[in-house]
Amino acid sequence: MLSKYFRETKLDLTTDISPPASLLVRVRCLQDHPPIFTEWCGSITISKDMLVTMRHSDAEPLIRTGVVELMQ
Repeated sequence: MLSKYFRETKLDLTTDISPPASLLVRVRCLQDHPPIFTEWCGSITISKDMLVTMRHSDAEPLIRTGVVELMQ
């Protein structure tokens, strides 16, 4: 039943075991990237070495693909 839900919603609830500590995160761009469309602020364009504050949910796919890194 859970697999069916994941397929239908395209949402995997098992990817993050614990919730993020903050809604917003600061990231550093590791490469130039085409515009990103976010729920929070519309579209943003990021360039290499740029520091950006964005929602954790918008940053997560970019972190996983190596486009940005999380600043601690």
